[in-house]
Amino acid sequence: GNRQYTVIGRLRPGFTVQQAQAEMVSIAGNLERQFPESNKGWSVSLVPLIRWLVPAEIRTALLVLLGAMGMVLLIACANVANLLVARAEARRKELAIRRALGAGASRISQQLLTESLMLALLGGTLGVVLAYSIVSIARNSLAEIIPRAEEISMDQTVLMFALSLSVITGLLFGSAPIMQLGKTRTLD
Repeated sequence: GNRQYTVIGRLRPGFTVQQAQAEMVSIAGNLERQFPESNKGWSVSLVPLIRWLVPAEIRTALLVLLGAMGMVLLIACANVANLLVARAEARRKELAIRRALGAGASRISQQLLTESLMLALLGGTLGVVLAYSIVSIARNSLAEIIPRAEEISMDQTVLMFALSLSVITGLLFGSAPIMQLGKTRTLD
């Protein structure tokens, strides 16, 4: 009398969930005709594995959290870029002296980019350490709310993403002081 089975399958390439659902409904209809006493009124429902593992309300909350974290990252990067511009502006005299002593615009730009890249990598490292601590706490406290929360971890992919993001943001937002100084003709 148990009619609830969970089967996990993989669709062959080029086969959609709708096509598989139609085929499974056809098979269920054939079984209902062959065995009406046990299969009458029963059908099959296909659900993508991600929807089955992570319910819609949890997925929405996780996407909102991801968006919020992205916005915090952008705000932090913009603040650091503004601080770098202010610092470069305060160092304008020093940079002008370096220029007068023979440092080229590319050398000064390289120095400013290196400083911002080091700041970004330091921030990224601090962020990874903080994230590792938060993941440990979240894994234990969210086990009742989020399915498979005990599997949340930081792996090599996460670390490479953090490193890449740190380098990209360091170069991108580190170029702001160079452009600002370029406008004030310190680097000419």
